[in-house]
Amino acid sequence: MPSLVNFGIAEKFPNLPEYKGLLPPTVELIGDLAHVHPLTIQSTLASRSCRNVAFISDAISAPLPGSKTAYAGRQLHVGEDGTTVKLLGTDTLAGSCATLLTTFKNLVSVIGASEEDASTMLSTTPARIVGLDDIGRIQKGCRADFVLLNDNYDLQYTVIGGKAAFSRREQLP
Repeated sequence: MPSLVNFGIAEKFPNLPEYKGLLPPTVELIGDLAHVHPLTIQSTLASRSCRNVAFISDAISAPLPGSKTAYAGRQLHVGEDGTTVKLLGTDTLAGSCATLLTTFKNLVSVIGASEEDASTMLSTTPARIVGLDDIGRIQKGCRADFVLLNDNYDLQYTVIGGKAAFSRREQLP
């Protein structure tokens, strides 16, 4: 039997008895470029459809270099780059400061994914994996949760349930 890595990059399985009835798994990756190397992300995306790859975040702290925090009973510090969270006094990775917006920017600007594919892997695919039909896409009957970005991918508006929740340009009620 192949390793789990081989299962992760397989979009379909060979027509052999040992694979009968098996469906290739969806792949979940942390896109902060620290947990998973960019080459590994590119290899995964080259072998799997964006409909079968979900990007998640494990952001547990604000991106304040050198700041200290506690999480799950452990003392942590934000790395000097302001993107990773490490066990205090070590280089052991414990989490990140990367939001899903950071992941979107990484996917498009560093990895080379299209905006559409990056959006799918951050919204539609995760919603489908957990069986939520009313989120993850903009469509009649869905909740209408989405963000609007400018050309530099900076957040301009956040809409939750069809109502503006954040605007970079004006105060909201």
